[in-house]
Amino acid sequence: MEKFLSKIIISKKQINTRLQELAALIDQDYHQKESFVMVGLLKGCNPFFIDLLKKIKVEPIISYMSVCSYEETHSTGQLTIKLDLDVKVQDAHILLVDDIIDTGLTLKSIKNLLLQRGAREVKTCVLLAKNVHRDIQADYVGFPIENEFVIGYGLDYNQKYRNLAFIGVYNPNYEA
Repeated sequence: MEKFLSKIIISKKQINTRLQELAALIDQDYHQKESFVMVGLLKGCNPFFIDLLKKIKVEPIISYMSVCSYEETHSTGQLTIKLDLDVKVQDAHILLVDDIIDTGLTLKSIKNLLLQRGAREVKTCVLLAKNVHRDIQADYVGFPIENEFVIGYGLDYNQKYRNLAFIGVYNPNYEA
């Protein structure tokens, strides 16, 4: 195992299987809804968002937002929008897709913003949900995980390790 990892917690095969299951749920929930928009939160959502998009049968409009609430391994408690949507959300059914829900600050803030902009509904889909208390729960969850700092499959440590095909726990004792 690589020195920057403490352990691998979710394999590539497990991710692919769960993506198929999530896609089936999304297809069931959105197959008759007009104006379906999938919004990905950059950068971490990219592998999850694209792989999920390939597996769903419904045809959404896609857009992205870039927001930030982390420094190194912890949440700052402040949300900054770096890149806003390029589509209208008035009366749209939004599926907000992110890599992980931790404190819930990001998803709650963006969900409220999209509702204020006139979205008909905003549901949330995350690859990972940390086992911590928060005010918001995701509507679709790939995997619940313990409260550990994870990397891989889009998740990073200082912009590194997003390209791993699996998800692992970052080794805090690793010195690059």
